[in-house]
Amino acid sequence: MFLYVAIFALLTYLYFETINSDGISDRRFGMILFLLATFVGISDMLGGYDRYIYCELFDRNADIVRSGGDYWALSNPLMGYRSEMAYVLWNVIVAHVTANRYIFILITTYLVYLMFFISVKRYVKNYPFLLLMFMSLWFFFTFTYLRQVLAASFAWYGYKYVIERKLWKFAIVAFIVYKFHNSGIIYSVLYFIPLKKYNPKVIAVVMILLFALGLTGYSTSLYSLYGDLTDTESRTEQYVRYGSSTRIAYLVEVVVFLFFIFKRYKDIPEDKVSVVMLNASLLFCAFLLFFIQSSSAGRQCWYFMLGIFCTFTNLATIKKRKNDYRAYLIVLFALLYLRFIISWAELISPYYSFVVNNQYSYSWQHRYEYDDNYSKDKMYREPFKIVW
Repeated sequence: MFLYVAIFALLTYLYFETINSDGISDRRFGMILFLLATFVGISDMLGGYDRYIYCELFDRNADIVRSGGDYWALSNPLMGYRSEMAYVLWNVIVAHVTANRYIFILITTYLVYLMFFISVKRYVKNYPFLLLMFMSLWFFFTFTYLRQVLAASFAWYGYKYVIERKLWKFAIVAFIVYKFHNSGIIYSVLYFIPLKKYNPKVIAVVMILLFALGLTGYSTSLYSLYGDLTDTESRTEQYVRYGSSTRIAYLVEVVVFLFFIFKRYKDIPEDKVSVVMLNASLLFCAFLLFFIQSSSAGRQCWYFMLGIFCTFTNLATIKKRKNDYRAYLIVLFALLYLRFIISWAELISPYYSFVVNNQYSYSWQHRYEYDDNYSKDKMYREPFKIVW
């Protein structure tokens, strides 16, 4: 746990060291993201069940690929995600480079962080403040939830086409997002929100109505209908079965975010970039309220999180303004970060990397998805060998 606290403390120190300047260069920002990606990518089966199952499916798919088998056949276990073919294709591509699940995780993590770097550097100037937000809202999710994290990363890249009003290019990105994770279908809403700043009173009324509608449970029932239409019944059924309870934390999160948005609402410019990011932030809050009875609602909102990153970073780093606003936000980010460390304790601690062979690699509930040979030698499956 100390290691995670130390990382956040170092980034906080970086922010205060650069508080009187414009932050850091793109190059330094990219280097920090590279180090964070490496830290996440070389971790040894941290993050929970999702990483185990994705890794097992990668290994089994890699065996088919590297033996010359038909990896598009339905007998390939990975084809259970055939409705999310972008993720399947990514697995196949990486399997032509490595047969090792640890290298697969590392390469995938680098892609996620690269897409974040490409997406965010167009719209944010103060990278140190952004990094504090990144750590408190997104960092720990990059240990797991591979499909949806990849989907969100590509979704953020597509914001440029919303800003530029290039529908066909946005449609291509939206299709890729959808094919990484079918929940990405809600991402398309962003393009069709009119580029205007809405009256805060109108926003408040809409949020209240969405909250009331979410409490009825109607939104949760949409999972079942969606599963029937997309051939993902088994997974969407789990969302309904295990996620139907009011999530007070979502309501608190929305209230806090809207409070800070409205507090400096007049300072948000009306240029296309600022308005798109504002609308994305509001969609993030809106969908949290609409899906307030679903445990997976937070993940459905990831496609709009870039708006949260950019809106708050730009508002908090306005020059010639009192620093109370940013100080409160930094405290908020620190608390959110600590919440992750505490609630995810068994999923992320103690930290081990695959650089060292150890016996930490699975807990009893993950035994089936883990190959015990990795505990003896993390590189027992070929780490790098290109096959055609």
